[in-house]
Amino acid sequence: MIVTDARRQGVILALDLASNTGWCGGAPGIAPELGTVTLEGTSIGARGAALDDWLWTTCDLMKPTLIVFEAPLPVHSSIKAGRLAFGLAMVVEIVGYRREIPVKECAVTSVRKRIIGSGKADKDAVMAWCRSRGWTPNSLDAADAAALWELACRVRT
Repeated sequence: MIVTDARRQGVILALDLASNTGWCGGAPGIAPELGTVTLEGTSIGARGAALDDWLWTTCDLMKPTLIVFEAPLPVHSSIKAGRLAFGLAMVVEIVGYRREIPVKECAVTSVRKRIIGSGKADKDAVMAWCRSRGWTPNSLDAADAAALWELACRVRT
């Protein structure tokens, strides 16, 4: 069996962390899978546990060799929103550590600058970029994850 360069490089899983977490995964050079997972629960702990459960299952299915996520913004609308953002990032770091999968983070402005052409591009511009590639994300969060996935593929290859 011939192993393609894309398969040899492994699967990258990209995450836009929030109560509705956008995700994108696949091997470089192959159209990725995209989606959104709603982290059920009203408490930060419940949403963190939901992410932990989903991420473990997703890693079992996709077998990523790299996980990337959008870095939490330093400014949030409330203390609770900030705690959630940083807590979800920690969950990803812990799962990566326990599964021995490298984890990297990237600022959303860096992703948008390198992929869309402007760090000030909005979520609608990211969605338009996805559609121009023939991808159909089911949310703006999935579109953000797709742009992050694309950047990770470019940097990794």
